[in-house]
Amino acid sequence: MITAKNCLLASLLALLTLPAFSEIEKVSFRGWTDCYRMHNETVEVIIHAATGGRVLAYSIGGKNIIYADSLQDGKDFEEWQKERFDPDGGRLDYGPEGITQKLHAATWMGPWQARIAGPYRLVLTSIRDQDLGLYSQRVFTLSTEGSHLEILQQAENISQDTLIRHFWSRTLVRPGGVLTLPLDPEHSRFASGYGQFEWRPNHINPQPEPDERIWVRGNVLHFHAVGSTIKAGSDSSAGWMGYQWENLLFIKRYPVSADAYYAGSEHMMGIFFSNGLFAEMEPCSPTYQIAPGEKIVFTEHWEMIEL
Repeated sequence: MITAKNCLLASLLALLTLPAFSEIEKVSFRGWTDCYRMHNETVEVIIHAATGGRVLAYSIGGKNIIYADSLQDGKDFEEWQKERFDPDGGRLDYGPEGITQKLHAATWMGPWQARIAGPYRLVLTSIRDQDLGLYSQRVFTLSTEGSHLEILQQAENISQDTLIRHFWSRTLVRPGGVLTLPLDPEHSRFASGYGQFEWRPNHINPQPEPDERIWVRGNVLHFHAVGSTIKAGSDSSAGWMGYQWENLLFIKRYPVSADAYYAGSEHMMGIFFSNGLFAEMEPCSPTYQIAPGEKIVFTEHWEMIEL
């Protein structure tokens, strides 16, 4: 016999068995009211789906290592279209830059749909970007303990043509820290183990001039992120790069295949940029030729510790 007491008990049991999504919540941050906060006892991650699906904060103890430009606070895609600026935060993009820069606007800075897929998982989905030719998804998964954040990126070719694309992570971090990047001088195409981008004309200098901000210990390049603009990268297959800012050490890990084709990123797997205002950490995937309907995937792993 069904009684009111039985119905109440059944309702309580149903509530108890629903997935608990309390570790992800919608918050206001830097003038945006629709950000998503992922957190555990160690780390806090804030993601804004509506402006390019980017990471606005990666913090321990209230200290955010991600660079923020307060002049951009609250600005949306429409404002960006009227007066374009270089968005801050942990951006995720596509290359080769010469091809995608004029095509990627809607995916780069436009709105993404967000879905909370579990206590520590947020799924973002782009529009079907006809200009870029891709339909993209990003899955952010935070570990229940510690600082590990997995960022899985997936893209499907929705065009009728074979596309040349690669995943290009472009995370802006606060200036003044020290960036570390592995080198492999024994197998590198660069005489010093790394190459430096130079402009007018655009080319890669395989043997850069000495720079007091750069020093090499063992097979690791160290760069003090201050001063004039510089962009350089390594063709090491080690698959990591790091950045120490004050007492925070931020490490990115990503898959590298020594036999893969990296022409879209000038045959570099890890690139850094610095202009005195911020530093940029740029892991790159292989350069793919994507047939219509084909999908590509790239996964990046973030970790951060207090020193």
